[in-house]
Amino acid sequence: MSRKPPRATGSLTGGKVFSYALGDVANNLTFMMTSMFLMVYMTDIAGIPAAVAGTIYGVTKVWAGVSDLIAGQVADRTKTRWGRLRPWLLFGSTPLAIVFVLLFSVPSGLSPALTIAWIFLLDALFQLAYSFVNIPHGSLSAAMTQDPVDRSKLSGARSIASSVTSVALSAVIAPQFQDTTGDQVRFQFTSPPSLSAWWRSCST
Repeated sequence: MSRKPPRATGSLTGGKVFSYALGDVANNLTFMMTSMFLMVYMTDIAGIPAAVAGTIYGVTKVWAGVSDLIAGQVADRTKTRWGRLRPWLLFGSTPLAIVFVLLFSVPSGLSPALTIAWIFLLDALFQLAYSFVNIPHGSLSAAMTQDPVDRSKLSGARSIASSVTSVALSAVIAPQFQDTTGDQVRFQFTSPPSLSAWWRSCST
C-alpha cells in the first residue's frame, strides 16, 4: 500500500505574508497613480492636447509590456551575494521613486515640445523602472517557499493589497483633483506621487 505524501500546511508566519503584501501596496501606489491621473495631468495641467496625450499613454503601455520581458530575463540571469531577486527590490526602488516624482513635476516654463518630450521620456523610464521592481517582487513568492499553501497565502495577500490600494486611491486622492483650475493644483498633483515614492522606498 503506497504511502500518501505529507499534506502541505504552510509555514510562513503572518508577519512575512503581511510584509510581502505591503510591497504590493507600494507598487500599486505608483502604478495606479499613473493609470488614474496621468492623462488628467497631461491634458489639464501640462497642457498637452488630448490626442498627443493618448498617443503617449498608448505607446508607453506597449513599452511597458516589452520592459516586463526585459526585466524578467535580466532578473533570471542575475547572480549576486544577495540572491537573484532581492537586489532589484533593494536598489531599484530609489530610481523608481525619483522617476515617478519627476513624471508629475513638469516645469511650468517648458515649451509645448519640451513638455511632451519630458512626459514621454519619463513615462517610458517609469515603466522600465517599475518593471525592474514589480517583476522581481512578483517572482519573490516562488523563491520564498515551495509550499503551495504558503504560495496561495502570498498570492491572496498580494491581490487583497492591490484591491485595497486601488479603492483607497479612488476614495481619498481622486476627489482632490476634481478642480484642476486652482492655484495649488500642481502641488496637489506632485504631493501624492512624493508620498507614494516615499512609501515605495520604505517598503523595501
